[in-house]
Amino acid sequence: MGALALAACGAPPEPAAPAVVREPEPSLPAPPPPLRPLTSEEEQLRAALKTECGELAELGPRSLVHSWNLHSATDHLARKLEVLGYEVVRQGFPVGDEILQNLEVVVPGTRSSETLVIAAHYDTAAESPGANASASGAVALLALAKGVIGKRFARGVRLVWLSNESGAEGLTGSAVYAARTRRDRVPVIATLTLGSLGNYSVEYGSQRYPDDLLFGGESRSPFGNFLGVVSNASSNPLLEQVRPVLSVASLPIEELILPEQAPLAADGPQARFWEAGLSGLVLTDTAQFRTPFPDGVDDTLDKVDFDRLARVTRLLETLVATLADGLVQLPAPDESRPDPAPPDPAPPAATAPGSLMPELPPLPPAPRRPPAPPG
Repeated sequence: MGALALAACGAPPEPAAPAVVREPEPSLPAPPPPLRPLTSEEEQLRAALKTECGELAELGPRSLVHSWNLHSATDHLARKLEVLGYEVVRQGFPVGDEILQNLEVVVPGTRSSETLVIAAHYDTAAESPGANASASGAVALLALAKGVIGKRFARGVRLVWLSNESGAEGLTGSAVYAARTRRDRVPVIATLTLGSLGNYSVEYGSQRYPDDLLFGGESRSPFGNFLGVVSNASSNPLLEQVRPVLSVASLPIEELILPEQAPLAADGPQARFWEAGLSGLVLTDTAQFRTPFPDGVDDTLDKVDFDRLARVTRLLETLVATLADGLVQLPAPDESRPDPAPPDPAPPAATAPGSLMPELPPLPPAPRRPPAPPG
């Protein structure tokens, strides 16, 4: 009877396997909200920027490999500035067999000898048409030149278009310019350098960052929809002064504070300015950390976001007015750094195309012929 009872009850049930708790899939952040529509003035600025950018890109690659295009771009920009009424200073410097030129125009200050330098480069990598790198920065600076016509600020403003900045061999325009400001004791109070400014994306994962960010790398946006403002540690006082302007920009802004040896800080004109002890910031779309074609043949006009480039240009105008009109206190230039190594001897500044050729010595007088003997 006991055996039958055991058979009826059966063997004790095996313990149930614990339920597998699955972690919920992390949800992707919502895409950034759309920006407000452009104002009518920004619409006009957008159209002008697209035209100017197209004219530079149509010249083709502006590099030492295509030096004719590079010289054509120099003259193209100089003519644009002269038509606006500026006296253009051409600063020639030798690179191999070529004489390249920086272009500078000066708006004098009304109350101070201090000056603000805003710089962009206009050359490209060897075979790139460079609609974004570097035409976007060059034409934003050209639009700034138009915008400050007739204005007088407390501090002076120097607008500089630099050559030979895109990884070519030899002297860079920024090294030449920085050395000259130190040599001539130009009281540069701050610099703003324009990198590539026209590539943006609202796709998740479109933005990457240098590994050397001094703070906040884990909380950075994965969307490449912002303008980066790059500072080194010594330029933090300048960054703090312009934060109120950046906070009301019409597109998102990310501050990227980097060691001077980090990408985006060690490359480009601002690196040479920092080496010369000049405080400054870089405005950039972060170049290779966002775009898949930073220096390639695909850097064409259709890849440039002119809506956002117009917003950046309007922000640049506000930054310049704020810094140049003496509304903020800026630190004096860092004179403790040793002067940068002087560049190779350069020919004198040219005032017009072709005037870099040195004058030839005068020809000696032709010997006088003896008079012919009489009949």
